[in-house]
Amino acid sequence: MELEEFDEVYQGRHIRGWAVKEGENPRSEAFVDDDPLHVMRNGDGTFTTSVNHYESFDTLRAATRRAVETLGDLRPELPPTHHGH
Repeated sequence: MELEEFDEVYQGRHIRGWAVKEGENPRSEAFVDDDPLHVMRNGDGTFTTSVNHYESFDTLRAATRRAVETLGDLRPELPPTHHGH
């Protein structure tokens, strides 16, 4: 089980997150100023976010930092929830 965890101020924004890969069940979570940042783990183990969907990063921290750079003063938005019928 590998674990990445961070809690810091980056470019004036409070970022925190964690990532764990336990067998075939990788999980991760990231926040910018307590707003959730949608994170995806790629098949090769890299990360991408809804803010920088076409960029991959080796660590969750790097992906979260890049999201902050892209967002500027904006807040991250979660993707819309789809309700099936």
